[in-house]
Amino acid sequence: MAYGLRSYSGKARATTLAASLTESATTFQVTDASTWTEGPGYTFPLGHSGYFVVSVDYGTSTEEKILCSAVNTSTGVVTVVTRGYDGLTPAGTGPGNAHSANATVIPVFSAAEAIEVNYAVSETVGTVTTAGDMLVAAGANNLTRLGIGSDGSILTAASGNVGWSSVGTNNYILSSTGSGIQWVNNTNPSLVGYRSATLPATSLAASTWTSIPLDTAGTSTGVSGELVTLNTTQGRFTVSKAGLYQINGTVTIAGGSSATYVGARVQINPNSNGQVYNGAFGYSSSASGGSSSTSATVLLAAGDKIEVQAYTPVAATFTNYAAGPPAIYYNYASVTYVGRGN
Repeated sequence: MAYGLRSYSGKARATTLAASLTESATTFQVTDASTWTEGPGYTFPLGHSGYFVVSVDYGTSTEEKILCSAVNTSTGVVTVVTRGYDGLTPAGTGPGNAHSANATVIPVFSAAEAIEVNYAVSETVGTVTTAGDMLVAAGANNLTRLGIGSDGSILTAASGNVGWSSVGTNNYILSSTGSGIQWVNNTNPSLVGYRSATLPATSLAASTWTSIPLDTAGTSTGVSGELVTLNTTQGRFTVSKAGLYQINGTVTIAGGSSATYVGARVQINPNSNGQVYNGAFGYSSSASGGSSSTSATVLLAAGDKIEVQAYTPVAATFTNYAAGPPAIYYNYASVTYVGRGN
């Protein structure tokens, strides 16, 4: 099936062949083609919008249908595309195996066109079953039904197939992955970690900046941790999205002597000696220990590491106080995505 646009006339009258028509002829002439103009408007001759079909020896045993591409309405000359169209054989049984002069010729509607129309209806109206259904191509000249998606789903294409994406969670937005789209949390996500009271204390070497150990037992991930992940052994955060991040850290240690200094700092990409953000040193005049806090707002690239570290001039031990806010003393680190940082 061709599925090409066809040319039709609602006013074309039957006419006759001006001369006999052999089975090999690629043109023929009719005696009067003045009414062979296509609608609507009837300004242009048949063939202007597409091929048309005529029947020669219409209604007789020698009838032949011919697919044509053009007609000159003044001279009556018709240009042939296909002889013996629509299941009938070329030419008739007249002299020289030809259609005789004066044989009746009239533009007609063919079975091939009816089949195409019927197939198109079955592939469209006949395919949809539910309000909101869509039709998508399943191949050449073939449509298939795509049922309506759930509320809030998005029509997407992947690996040559069209379908509905899953509905995003509340407060999520669509974001490009470079090769597709994904739902991403639109609420500024934060990841908060702290030392749990159930964990054993951790030693801190003297005069050395040491990462704060954190643990999932004492770790909370705000509305979503998808932009920030945590390595609990190193107390190190990794960001997966470029942007501006707010970093906070507090360290509390038990003093190794009657007087204790403790410092806290943030280091970006510690393995490559990245930027350092120092907090103020805390001081305690007793062996109960000291506390220090640090804060930084930093523009980071995807994949950057963040480490909150502690320092004391003498060997000391992290103290296991209450397991997080609102307790006053705890080893604490938080990373919050602020925005794109344009």
